[in-house]
Amino acid sequence: MNIKKILKLLIILIIFIALIFSSACTSTDGSDKYSQENGSTTAGLGGNEPFISTNPVIWSQEDQVLNVTGTTDFPAGTAITIFSGLSVHPCPISPPGVTVDTGGVRSLCNGNCSTEITESVVYAVQGFEENNTWNCLVNTTEWCCCESYFIRAEIITDNKTIQDTEEFRFSG
Repeated sequence: MNIKKILKLLIILIIFIALIFSSACTSTDGSDKYSQENGSTTAGLGGNEPFISTNPVIWSQEDQVLNVTGTTDFPAGTAITIFSGLSVHPCPISPPGVTVDTGGVRSLCNGNCSTEITESVVYAVQGFEENNTWNCLVNTTEWCCCESYFIRAEIITDNKTIQDTEEFRFSG
């Protein structure tokens, strides 16, 4: 084989490999692979996904009112629904009439924790940088310090739900 044939074969091989890799990066239906991830949609042609986020929740005292905060790239004035409550879990099965001794600490399995899921609506406010902020007061009265809880912030737009959930436990 002479050098010209080897170079031609090498160029054809490189083109073939490039075609294989470029076809693996596009979807067959022409949609952006990120457009449906986490129930969100892409915004505009830039491909930026709209978002809402919840800052870490610190629950350090029983029966306290938490000031839960977060950010979003939705405009100021956008309604945000905040859900909060107990992360319900299955309880161990025990014989009828027998309760688990928790040493006086309230628990879901003993039936003395509030299982109510609260719902509040807050509005995004103008942030200091490129993102806007939101905050919500959440009352933890009757919550059990040995259980896990959640805060979920969500915005419904164009029949899509954009959401973020923060799970936490008592840290006191």
